[in-house]
Amino acid sequence: MVSGGIGTLPAADEAVVLVGSFITPATRQNYTPPAPHTENELDRVAPTVRDVVAVTTPVFTTIHTLQTGETLGSIAEQYNIPLDTLVWSNPSINGEVLIRGQELRIARMAGIPYTIQAGDTLDSIAARFGVNADMIAAFKPNGISVGQPLPAGHEIFIVDGTAAIPEQLLRAYGGMAGLAATGPQHAGITRSASSLLEGPDTVYAAKAKVDGGRRVQLIGQHDGWAKISVGDTTGWLPLSALDVAGDILAQVPTTNDFPPPPPMWVWPARGAFTSGFGWRWGGFHNGIDIAARAWSPIVAARAGTVMEAGWCSGYGFCVRMSHGDGIQTLYAHMIDYPTVSVGQQVPVGSVIGYMGSSYDLAGGGYSTGVHLHFEVRVNGVNVDPLIYLP
Repeated sequence: MVSGGIGTLPAADEAVVLVGSFITPATRQNYTPPAPHTENELDRVAPTVRDVVAVTTPVFTTIHTLQTGETLGSIAEQYNIPLDTLVWSNPSINGEVLIRGQELRIARMAGIPYTIQAGDTLDSIAARFGVNADMIAAFKPNGISVGQPLPAGHEIFIVDGTAAIPEQLLRAYGGMAGLAATGPQHAGITRSASSLLEGPDTVYAAKAKVDGGRRVQLIGQHDGWAKISVGDTTGWLPLSALDVAGDILAQVPTTNDFPPPPPMWVWPARGAFTSGFGWRWGGFHNGIDIAARAWSPIVAARAGTVMEAGWCSGYGFCVRMSHGDGIQTLYAHMIDYPTVSVGQQVPVGSVIGYMGSSYDLAGGGYSTGVHLHFEVRVNGVNVDPLIYLP
């Protein structure tokens, strides 16, 4: 212990505690450091280190299902995108009627999707849409780089790109105002390729062919048939040829707006009646003959389906048709191959071939000159065609 002017100082091996302005001796504590951590203990307290992964958000993150009462303009406004971005993003907006339940891609920004074509360059694409080429490559969702070949068939998105909507599309919807006001209509989808007829029955003539998968507007209905509009054409299809929601069909009005049905039977050719049905020249003639000039048209005497078309045993070039209810017709001695094919549905009065004098001698046939040999068979038995012809 050492004495000082203001108190007593501790020896060198003693600790001191300062209290106010005095030094008081205290017993020194022995300090033992903790044992070092093991490797497993460090693993438990150290943070997990992972590689940084860049996440690129696609342009199209939303699919909108079109509902009754919506319009293309209201949808564009809902998602805060220009109308032309919505139109260019959805090839299904193609001039056809829109249908409830139709799905639309929604871009998360203004711009135009574009599918790269063979021979395209960044500069040519940029010039086409009025944007900077480097910006196209810099937009990560596009997945392309400067100096690398552009993959043909790959869709990219031109941010803030502009392009005029085709005039044909604008005409179909009534200009930009009509396009904005367009929404789902009473419509259905064709199940397969079908003939659009002039009236609600198979006896009517065909007006046009409609491919399967087409969206068609329903104008009216009558006795299991629908009057439809597709493009600039209107006509009739059986309801069985369409996929239509029941509640939609219930809202389609019944209509009698169609022409009177054509005759069920017509004469198959114009010319001179030269031979009737029955016995002649020591044999039985199982049809009638009509003579005219070569290449005179031959038409279907009744609407039906072609069962045989081409070279026929005994008859030469011929057509055989089925009309339902066991009724068949046969048209023989044509000058060349028929204009119809097996399986084809043919309206009454439609041209199926041309008059000639072909026959198959090996099959027992014969022809005395240019004419049409016409037969009617009921359940496989030949009957007099004059029973049916008007």
